[in-house]
Amino acid sequence: MHMVGLRNKQHGFTIVELLVVIVVIAILAVITVVAYNGIQNRAKDSARKSDLASMAKTVALYTVQTGNKLIDASAGCGRHGAGWWTGSYDSNPSVYQCMVDAGFKSVPQYDPVGAQYMKAVCTKDGQQVSYVLTHLQTLPYNSGFIETICDSPQLSGAWNPGIMDWDDSYGMNYGVRIAQ
Repeated sequence: MHMVGLRNKQHGFTIVELLVVIVVIAILAVITVVAYNGIQNRAKDSARKSDLASMAKTVALYTVQTGNKLIDASAGCGRHGAGWWTGSYDSNPSVYQCMVDAGFKSVPQYDPVGAQYMKAVCTKDGQQVSYVLTHLQTLPYNSGFIETICDSPQLSGAWNPGIMDWDDSYGMNYGVRIAQ
């Protein structure tokens, strides 16, 4: 028996339903990417903080063992050790190289995205102090950061005004003080 009036209905989704699903998936993808980037930046900053703590302990141990505070005159390991952690200055080896030569380090510590760490020496409350510095991605830029850890760039009679610009010049916004 054949029924008259029934239409042959096709099954499937309308274009509106498909577009709604695509938009929802796109929104979820954007949320996931943003959350992932935030987690990734926090993980890199955590690695940086760990590196700085290790570097500060290494320099403090080096100071105790060798008597060399790395805060005596100008730049590089042979002098006060300020500047890039792995950078050599003139004929002076890097601070990192001093640690290797003395047997305190064997593997270099580099920033997770390839930048370098710095070691700063300055005066705070009339005392010479040393810091290891980095730029944390999750911390806001602070053009006055160095002024919060250093009163003056005066170093044992040597004047090192460049250190006061390291926050502006290199984006340094986080430091760990080296025990001396």
